[in-house]
Amino acid sequence: MSKNFGVMKANVGTNVMDTSTALGTIAGVYLNNRYFDILRRTNFETIVDPYNITVTAGDNQYDLATTFGKELYVSDTVNLTQLTYMTLQDFIDLYKTNPTGTGISTNYTIIDYMSTASPSVRTKEIRLYPIPSAGTTLNVPYIIKPAALSGATDETIIGCEDAMELGATADALRYKRQHGKAQDFEMLYEKAVAMLIWDKENQPAQPHMFSPATFNKDNLI
Repeated sequence: MSKNFGVMKANVGTNVMDTSTALGTIAGVYLNNRYFDILRRTNFETIVDPYNITVTAGDNQYDLATTFGKELYVSDTVNLTQLTYMTLQDFIDLYKTNPTGTGISTNYTIIDYMSTASPSVRTKEIRLYPIPSAGTTLNVPYIIKPAALSGATDETIIGCEDAMELGATADALRYKRQHGKAQDFEMLYEKAVAMLIWDKENQPAQPHMFSPATFNKDNLI
């Protein structure tokens, strides 16, 4: 059963025997720190698919969803083509050779930029080349970029609540200078994260293969 942000903060307070509002606020920061640590270490793969972008003729720049992390691929569902990713520098080098070129888009790049809204917002944008000469639809499935937990009813995108509580409890105990207990909870946290990684990688239908290679003693440099 999943636990929301409010429940996790309360549990951390119970663990350190301090259920004050002040400690709850601090615990929220610790929980989010551990949340993102777990997401990075488990290499999470929660995706949105499909994610469609309606393309109009003459426009080659489109804002992406606020949860957009990394694209899996970009395909044109009308022209049945796959677009090729380019780094920003390669895209600029290609674009400047013919900045008004139009046709079926074959290349794309994704950039981070600050919007002109007030206050400004950091967002992602996809840019296409050539500039579309006709309307089409792109499918851009992506790995989610999770937001920090803030509301009491917010929940995590993967089942890691127990590990988060252990790590946040360790941080809260350090805050209270109870370093011995903090070390114990830190060890429990590392064990919990290791189990999450094991559960993710231990897929019975996914054999892990390796290809042995002979050692070339004549090529040591």
